Amino acid sequence: MGRLLSGLYTFVDGHIYYNNNVIKIRYDLIESFDSHRYKENEVFDYYFDIFELTAGKVVRSNTPLDSHQNHRFGYIITDRFHKATKKLIILPYLHENRIYLNRLKQRNDYYYTSLESNIEDQIDYNLRLEEIYKLKDSETKGANKNLK
Repeated sequence: MGRLLSGLYTFVDGHIYYNNNVIKIRYDLIESFDSHRYKENEVFDYYFDIFELTAGKVVRSNTPLDSHQNHRFGYIITDRFHKATKKLIILPYLHENRIYLNRLKQRNDYYYTSLESNIEDQIDYNLRLEEIYKLKDSETKGANKNLK
């Protein structure tokens, strides 16, 4: 609760990022029919020590810095006594499974399409493709025999 009151966190897509830690909020459980049965440790997934830091190094408390446009976080790594140089680590959002190869252009709207299919449908489709290619192979072999 103190973390939320302090404001020293970044909230993006159901994930609370603070220092070297992440809390994932399980909206699927919260919105389920029997959500009242879940305990705190089931609704929140805790991930501690995202980065393996050497002794004396810490992630600054007001990071990650969020770049919504580029889907990236900036983490500032420093030593506890602020005597060494700071290190900036820029990473894609840890909760996204996307690859961004190109820079986003200004004044453009981007849309992503996601297609979901049943695994049985995919297996059936692949089997039908195999049958089609087997038929084509047998037809070409028959045509080659006629040429001889």
